Amino acid sequence: MTISRAATPIIRSGFPRGGSLSGLQKRREFIADKLSILGDAALLFVPIGTDTTSSTGVDRNGRVITWDATIA
Repeated sequence: MTISRAATPIIRSGFPRGGSLSGLQKRREFIADKLSILGDAALLFVPIGTDTTSSTGVDRNGRVITWDATIA
């Protein structure tokens, strides 16, 4: 007897996969666009999937943001 499993669906998207080179490029473009609008922002936080209890802001100050529990 053979048990067949349903194939994992393939999800097609026009967006680049997170963490890929094209995904990182799009993230950098997004951040640059926001900073061009905001000017000299005191803090700009754009989380990434690997953030757990601390993150670094993407503004020119690069401040570290820390939580008392994971945000993953």
